[in-house]
Amino acid sequence: MKGEELPLVLLYEVPQLWDADRENLASDRYTVRGVVVELVPPIDWRMDPEDNLNWRFWFHAMQHLDVPLRIYELDEDLDALAKARDMMLDWVAANPVGGERTGDYAWFDMSAGIRASFLGYVWRECRRRDLLDGDRERVLTESLREHAGWLSEAENYTGQTNHGLFQDAGLFLLAAYAAELPESADWRRFAEDRFLATLEDHVDFEEGVHKEQSPSYHFYIRDVVKRLNEHAGIGGERLAELVRKLDAAAGWMVLPDGRMTPFGDTDLTEAPAFAREAAGEQGLRAFLRTGYAFVREHGSYLAMTCTYHSYAHNHADALSWCLFDRDHLVVGEAGRYGYRDEEEPARVYARGSHGHNVLILDDQNFPWRERHAYGSGLLSAGQDDGWYVILGRNPLLEPVEHRRVMVYRPGELVLVVDRIWAEDEHVVDRRLHFGPELAAGWDEESIVARSEEGDVIATLFDASEVPVEMTVARGVEEPRMDGWTFPRDLTKVPSDSVTLRTRIASGILVHGVVTTARVPQRLAARDARARRRRWRRRVAGWPGWGPG
Repeated sequence: MKGEELPLVLLYEVPQLWDADRENLASDRYTVRGVVVELVPPIDWRMDPEDNLNWRFWFHAMQHLDVPLRIYELDEDLDALAKARDMMLDWVAANPVGGERTGDYAWFDMSAGIRASFLGYVWRECRRRDLLDGDRERVLTESLREHAGWLSEAENYTGQTNHGLFQDAGLFLLAAYAAELPESADWRRFAEDRFLATLEDHVDFEEGVHKEQSPSYHFYIRDVVKRLNEHAGIGGERLAELVRKLDAAAGWMVLPDGRMTPFGDTDLTEAPAFAREAAGEQGLRAFLRTGYAFVREHGSYLAMTCTYHSYAHNHADALSWCLFDRDHLVVGEAGRYGYRDEEEPARVYARGSHGHNVLILDDQNFPWRERHAYGSGLLSAGQDDGWYVILGRNPLLEPVEHRRVMVYRPGELVLVVDRIWAEDEHVVDRRLHFGPELAAGWDEESIVARSEEGDVIATLFDASEVPVEMTVARGVEEPRMDGWTFPRDLTKVPSDSVTLRTRIASGILVHGVVTTARVPQRLAARDARARRRRWRRRVAGWPGWGPG
């Protein structure tokens, strides 16, 4: 493959170009992470209109160059290419490695990788179009070599997260675009070898699932692998087969309304088009090696997670779950909130146990940061006669043993059966977050979630034998945040969260959600013990249900 044969390869999904994009470019207006800014050299590369490290990251990745470069490639617009050239030259002059006023995300793993791919493309196309005089070409060529050297250094490489993959992808593309440089072949071989080795650590090739505990990052990595495989031939047929598996798995990570399943650092926003297109498969799909299980029957959907492969984008969400039915997200998660500050209360809530539909002991967050990554905690899954069952174990509660069974009848009912074994008595909380479009209120001994129109969407009940106290929180700020959903970056929406609290050492706890248009009449307390005894007999013989 010759460098000039490689088109503009973007390492992330971008929206379609519109006439408004061309108009904005003519006026030097660019969109950086959703914020429109005017950028005319000399540019203040330390600006941050959002007070948000994520914004600064994408600013220095030069994400906004995709628009002028796509316009150039589609329209052969040399003015658009010249604007990209001038901005790249301005960035290079303002951001030397270790400079006193160099931006904090200028030489950061993933931002440097993404920017390197733009730098290589601008260098190649400007040389082909005679848009570089001697001094400008020298500056960009030196920057090419500086980027290649920096990205190749082991001390700058973040192979333990997905960022390393973007570093390798950027280095590979830079080398491919700069094929006329004698050292480019070595850069390209190095980048490809390291990319493939790192990918083995980040993706389960058998199941085709990315292992950073978040569907949104599965989508990102699928895009990178697919683009490098299709456009540059990296990995050959083996990666082509992986892309097919990544696509198939992505389809299960999409809610029936087309939004992403909000596990981990995933926003409650529309899934990429390829994932929505792959979301037609029905029935049960369990990824037991990576730690996800899904059930889809038409408009009914259940998802469960218990996965801890790395620190990156992990949450304290072992054995959490989401439920979608009757055109609503019935049970959701707090969400990502944002990366501005890991100590910010909203981010603490989003990432901690209290922001998930999990079982908590003594009001304490799962100590996942102090524990080794356990991989997957899901043990088995199956179906019979219209019912689906998923079984998992939470290793983070050791030495207390906790197992959870989800029993699901799509369109009707989901039962959550928890069993714990402990030597001492504990305060046991089971958490549940209703979707942000619903409003929850009491109806005798159950909690009913209604739509904005007042229609009954779901009913939460408890069927445990021991006394259980149920409380509802919505939009609480102090002393600890509770009752929030964070659907998008730095966006807070009050929503109803429920705590089911009891005090036991060992035993079985059962709660459930009925998804019918009426409040069930058989949820009276006198029925609870009979239901409890029936379920205890049923689950006693399930494989993996006992301790050990």
